[in-house]
Amino acid sequence: MSKTTVRILVALIFIITAIVLFYVGSAFYKVYQYNRLKETTAISDISWSVKPESDQRYYLEATYSYLVEGKTYKGKTILAGPPYRNAWAANQALKEVSPQYHVVWYDPDTPSFSNLEKNFPSKAVIYAAIMFVILNYFAWGGYFYTTSWLKAHGLDKNDRTEK
Repeated sequence: MSKTTVRILVALIFIITAIVLFYVGSAFYKVYQYNRLKETTAISDISWSVKPESDQRYYLEATYSYLVEGKTYKGKTILAGPPYRNAWAANQALKEVSPQYHVVWYDPDTPSFSNLEKNFPSKAVIYAAIMFVILNYFAWGGYFYTTSWLKAHGLDKNDRTEK
């Protein structure tokens, strides 16, 4: 096996490892944020708006206040879900969505951390698991390919040079 092939395999495994670490780290962070939201309380005041991200991407945003242990906190949430293609569609959705939210989820240790929705980040966890499987596939595949190549060429395990 040439040095170039080995370098390419090692570089490929390092690149895949970096991508996996990104996905796993992102998934852990999202699960951590999900687990922080342990308590609920009633919303004292809420106002809705349409937040444009671009010409064809509009999201629903809520600005709200809530009371925890006698102290008022304010929060903002951009609702999860697909974006709306125009402002009119987002405004129509606001009429249906706004009456559905009556409670706010918050972290009892840091009450200023809040959200109107508590959704488990299953997509991020599944992507991280898939990336981990891909990493193992390439790592073990590289190992078995290398060992089978060494055996086929009659090289000793301690002697990694070609004959």
